[in-house]
Amino acid sequence: MMRRKKNCNPSVLLLTMMLMTSCATSFKIMDKPAAAILGNLEYQAISYGGYRALSRAEQPTIPQLKEDLKLLSAMGIRLLRTYNVHYDEAANLLEAIRQLRQENPAFEIYLMLGAWIDCKNAWTEFPPDHDQESEKNAGEIDRAVALAKQYPDIVKIIAVGNEAMVKWAASYYVQPGVILKWVNHLQNLKKKGELPKNLWITSSDNFASWGGGGSEYHVEDLNQLIRAVDFISMHTYPMHDTHYNPKFWSGQEDKTASSDLEKIDAAMLRARDYAISQYESVVAYMKTLGVNKPVHIGETGWATQSNEHYGDEGSRATDEYKSARYYHLMREWSNKNGITCFFFEAFDEQWKDAANPGGSENHFGLINLQSQAKYAIWDLVDAGTFKGLTRDGKPIVKTFNGDKAAMMQTVKVPPSTMAVDIYETSESGNKLTKVEPSNPTGNKVEIRILPDEKFQTIVGFGGSFTEASASLLNQLGSVNRAKILEAYFGESGAKYSLTRTHINSCDFSTGNYSYAPVAGDAELAHFSIAADMDDLVPMIKEAMAVSKEGFKIISSPWTAPPWMKSNKDWRGGRLLPEYYDTWALFFSKYLAAYRAQGIDIWGLTVENEPLGNDSNWESMHFSPKEMTDFVKNHLGPKLKADNHSVKILGFDQNRDEELKKWVDVMFADEGAPEYFDGTAVHWYASTYDYFPDALQYVHRKAPDKLIIQSEACIDAEVPRWKDDAWYWSEEATDWGWDWAPKDLKYLHPKYVPTYRYARDIIGCLNNWVHGWVDWNMVLNRQGGPNWAKNWCVAPVIVDPEKDEIYFTPLYYTLSHFSRVIRPGAVRIGFHNPDETLMVTAAQNPDGSVAVVVFNPGKNDKPFALSIGKKSAHINISAKAIQTILIHKRNINHE
Repeated sequence: MMRRKKNCNPSVLLLTMMLMTSCATSFKIMDKPAAAILGNLEYQAISYGGYRALSRAEQPTIPQLKEDLKLLSAMGIRLLRTYNVHYDEAANLLEAIRQLRQENPAFEIYLMLGAWIDCKNAWTEFPPDHDQESEKNAGEIDRAVALAKQYPDIVKIIAVGNEAMVKWAASYYVQPGVILKWVNHLQNLKKKGELPKNLWITSSDNFASWGGGGSEYHVEDLNQLIRAVDFISMHTYPMHDTHYNPKFWSGQEDKTASSDLEKIDAAMLRARDYAISQYESVVAYMKTLGVNKPVHIGETGWATQSNEHYGDEGSRATDEYKSARYYHLMREWSNKNGITCFFFEAFDEQWKDAANPGGSENHFGLINLQSQAKYAIWDLVDAGTFKGLTRDGKPIVKTFNGDKAAMMQTVKVPPSTMAVDIYETSESGNKLTKVEPSNPTGNKVEIRILPDEKFQTIVGFGGSFTEASASLLNQLGSVNRAKILEAYFGESGAKYSLTRTHINSCDFSTGNYSYAPVAGDAELAHFSIAADMDDLVPMIKEAMAVSKEGFKIISSPWTAPPWMKSNKDWRGGRLLPEYYDTWALFFSKYLAAYRAQGIDIWGLTVENEPLGNDSNWESMHFSPKEMTDFVKNHLGPKLKADNHSVKILGFDQNRDEELKKWVDVMFADEGAPEYFDGTAVHWYASTYDYFPDALQYVHRKAPDKLIIQSEACIDAEVPRWKDDAWYWSEEATDWGWDWAPKDLKYLHPKYVPTYRYARDIIGCLNNWVHGWVDWNMVLNRQGGPNWAKNWCVAPVIVDPEKDEIYFTPLYYTLSHFSRVIRPGAVRIGFHNPDETLMVTAAQNPDGSVAVVVFNPGKNDKPFALSIGKKSAHINISAKAIQTILIHKRNINHE
């Protein structure tokens, strides 16, 4: 042997030495620390599970895992993420890597080991307790520690929990303190030398859980966790948000995209940008804590198939083309920025949704269960990357037999969705809550908006300034007073645009009063609005200061001073003919006095409820002819002579059959139409009927005149204090429940207060009404103050003694109209084939379209809302009102 050695060829010896050096170098590279692997372009990452079967009870074998590892290595993958270390798969995977290294010292793959974390009672029949952890967690952590010790040259990262903190993981999530506890435990083991010091510790979780989402996640334990980990491993899933937050997906379109493929590519660019924005939100939150650590993407992916929210009947997001685009876009971005991105995932796994083969969770892989490479890696097949390699004994071939045209036939264009904002108020608890569009699932009714069909111009919506409301505001603290005025008139509130107030006292005053208290004062020398200066005028002025766009005021008298009347009483009686001119002068002085206070009155009604109220509170009777004569010969000419530009509205009582008789007289006379600008109506003739025939009759009689709904309220009821359920219950009664004549009783059944408002406003708008005004804005818990004890309900109820306020569901119901349908809007046409839904629509002066939908049914209702070629898919809750604002660009086809 010595002789052979002496005669050894020097070239052979040199080659042997080079090989030995090469092997030594390979082993050195294979022991790189996590810090040198993460963010390194040469170490591409992917999530991996080698399960083939319908259940994880059937674990992949070491030979199967070695097949997979060879394929991944050929693809350039050098870093894997795996889960649930208590399963044999984790240990088998590590052993498979070790064996491959022994077989080929150049083989190099490392592992991020995922220790699963659960809350107490997770995955059991008992309610999950998110504040306590499962007793199984300790075993999972111990197992991860043991594997990291056994394979220190392969395990480079331990992740404590997989999406274990995100709150939508309702069956198992824990509070951040649990994750922090185990991260600190592992960091301490490193300090003690019981784990390698170059092992990095993290948690792999949704971007929101790392502070990139809502403030509910921004807790001190999370802040401490961010400081404790070696890096942040965050997840981002735009694919899921094509359903859950679809604005980026189909809520906008690239104006330069003309072909379907261009639209798809533009959508995928938006998906990438959406993922980047979530990454950046995590980085931003981390930096607010004064922390600067690496942030990598621990999980992101795009399924290629779905029969749920993301498929053809949903957001149309899942197919091989879109998955490939997302894969390459994310690889390109992450590589360029030195970010490790664990794409989810290497191979399809069917156990994740075993009962639903078409479920998206089964189809995130780059290679399917038939050993077919999906479109994302067809180029690798073409390049011979997998030559000589198999999976389950099968060579890797392309899906669709490599026929791109056939593959593209499965690709769907994202829905052409309108940009809409949706607000809902519902029995279930929404209060003008902004909700997201749904996604198309199955057959649903289509509500089509027809902007070319135009009807009346909207004057506005609002409520009434009464002495009752104003006096209550004066009894509240400054904070609650301001809160109510902002809620009604501010930009953040209902933005009331049309209001009403009373001339002289009314039932919702603290007592009887008149601006002309001196009997026989025909010239009104003693006229004064002093009675309004303590409460009413200040409330109106404060509302004006809050309102950005301003609002119109209609003023109505309940009665002339008793000395002008036939019965000399506040209640009942008629205006004496000798005081017709004096009463007309009264209106003129009133307008001038309010103008002197900086308050312009837009409209007047001649008399509140001229048919009377059975003399229960202030009232004064007119017949249709008497009112018409008064307006024609006295009020109209006087206001004109005194240069008052004000609308005069006749009638001002219930819109039943009596209304037709009045407009016949008001608009038949040759002179009266010059002074009558329209008709005011109330709703008290029924709890459900909005009398469309009567309203249509008024419009036909005077198509160029206004119809204003000037008063409505939940009458004859004491408010329910902080009891939202009552306002959604069929328990309310009105005056007619007890007092209506027998032949009219059917018009006054019990009713749901919110329904009555929603139904009536929509019914009025769809039948030529130009404006809709509620009664008192604010009342107390008794339904007053009211000198006549005529208790009613207001949208806002207050307890002045305790300085407490309650916004009832009525407030939110009214806001659905007043806030979004603005003055100058034009009601437009629609087609609604679903008789169970009530709909109205109006186009605002800014070009946007507001659609209000009312669903009184006991079940949610999905529907498609379309305008032109665009549509939005919406779900309205049971017992709910929705306002949908369609942005201008959808109407103008921009």
